Amino acid sequence: MILALLCICFANSFAQEAAGGESKSEAIEFLSRDGVLLNKDFHEIGTVAGIEFESLIITDVVSGKRTGCLRIETSYSSSAGGTDTVHRGS
Repeated sequence: MILALLCICFANSFAQEAAGGESKSEAIEFLSRDGVLLNKDFHEIGTVAGIEFESLIITDVVSGKRTGCLRIETSYSSSAGGTDTVHRGS
């Protein structure tokens, strides 16, 4: 099931961007709707070479419609200025 979800997520991740930089991602459109109650389920997939992978399943509680996406988060450490900090980005 996770493999099928990843295939769907990767297919959606290659969504085209419209002029002006607006995303046509199904997950972004799903999240941007007004007046809906959404349930977000995060599932940790794993970490490879410091890159964390999570799947996100978003469900419209009223209609039961669902969509999913892949969240990729990277982090790196820096000790500039004499203090150790960890920088994270999605």
